[in-house]
Amino acid sequence: MYADYIGYESDASDTYNVQTALVPGLLQTHSYAAAVLDLHLPGIPEDERRERLAIRDRRQQVFNRANPLVFWGVISESVFRHAIGGPGVMAEQLEQLLILAEGNPGTVNIHVLPEASEAHAALFGPFVVLSFPERWEPDIVYLEGLTGNRFLEEVAEVQAYSRLFNRLMVAASLRKVESLELVDRHLNNYRKG
Repeated sequence: MYADYIGYESDASDTYNVQTALVPGLLQTHSYAAAVLDLHLPGIPEDERRERLAIRDRRQQVFNRANPLVFWGVISESVFRHAIGGPGVMAEQLEQLLILAEGNPGTVNIHVLPEASEAHAALFGPFVVLSFPERWEPDIVYLEGLTGNRFLEEVAEVQAYSRLFNRLMVAASLRKVESLELVDRHLNNYRKG
């Protein structure tokens, strides 16, 4: 199922992500992804671990293609408070978010859902809506869980998730500039500590 997702992701024109517990996979540094993998699958054989991390690293090539994938992300502020991999790994990860967003304007769009927001995405869990350049290819939703993943393709379900994403991004999250300032504040806290 994850291989299917990577295939869809590489064909998509836009991706709309809501992440409540982790930095979105497409934006993860190698060290952060390794720490997440070690938490999710402790004791995984080293060759499988290396292969999974190499795949994660290659996924970011969608930003370098002729028509780059446009990433829209609503990330809960609480993601930045969890020191996955320790302070050094988190500092590197948050710096990478700033580099991606500032170095790819219009392509990597990060909006932070502040902890004080009444509309907290954690009520619904993380999800991704993938949109494709061809009109005949309908949008799909990808839901990832601890023990399994699934796709939603029914129009009504996809529209419900699309509306939720739009509500979270437009009405509940910070604008891009304020979001990046908040990421930078969290980055400075990790650098100090």
